[in-house]
Amino acid sequence: ETLVFSVLDALQWGMWILAVVGFACVIAIHRRRQREAADGSPAVAASSSVAVDSTKNSAAGVEEGPVLFVIAHPDDEAMFFTPCLSELSAQRQVHLLCLSTGDFDGLGEMRRKELVRSAALLGIPLERLHQEEDPLLPDNPRPWPLEPIVDHLTVCVEQVKPTSIITFDPYGVSGHPNHQSVALAVRQWMKDSERTDIRCWELESVALWRKFIGPFDVILSLFSSADHVFFTGNPLLAHRTMRAHRSQYVWFRRLFVVFSRYSYLNTL
Repeated sequence: ETLVFSVLDALQWGMWILAVVGFACVIAIHRRRQREAADGSPAVAASSSVAVDSTKNSAAGVEEGPVLFVIAHPDDEAMFFTPCLSELSAQRQVHLLCLSTGDFDGLGEMRRKELVRSAALLGIPLERLHQEEDPLLPDNPRPWPLEPIVDHLTVCVEQVKPTSIITFDPYGVSGHPNHQSVALAVRQWMKDSERTDIRCWELESVALWRKFIGPFDVILSLFSSADHVFFTGNPLLAHRTMRAHRSQYVWFRRLFVVFSRYSYLNTL
């Protein structure tokens, strides 16, 4: 097992390095074309008709003040939000609201402790971790009612007083009904509360072929309509946070962590 993990770690580092080199090349070519276009070169100006936003920033565009992440299950933060969480926790006061204990297999108490360890690796101390155990929100592959999610969010917002909320988009990355319910409930809360002092950002779900090209999707993300691109400086961080979730880190999730673009970058 140790040998397999070492090989996969090396693969992750290799893909990340190639992606960084490719990203740097795209940025360099784009900036060169911009300079040449500014000098009046018609051929280059025409070839620059596709807009590439090389100035997309990550944390800089997220409002100052506390940031509240809202997830459905323990390990969502590790599998999907690691790049965004790790960067923002280094610059903002980040809180994490988890709406279930992940008790589908009767491991709720174990998974609660695993989330504490994972959150600590992402820079979130215990006092900023808000874990709910609500019988109306069981961990299962069925949609959740929105009202209890809204109620928990209301209470947490009053405690945290965030300026930004980050959660899933309506597809929920993996299509899990619980993820989708969280997204819909946050949208409903934003609409009903009319809180103009809070911005809500949603983690972008991408097509399947992009989902599993790992860090190389950072190049495609330059052409996307996303407002923020978070690209991790540590390609093994998602692996380390998922190892904190030992009860869940089976072989197919290890492969997910290696090849999923969400281990390396988030777009909001």
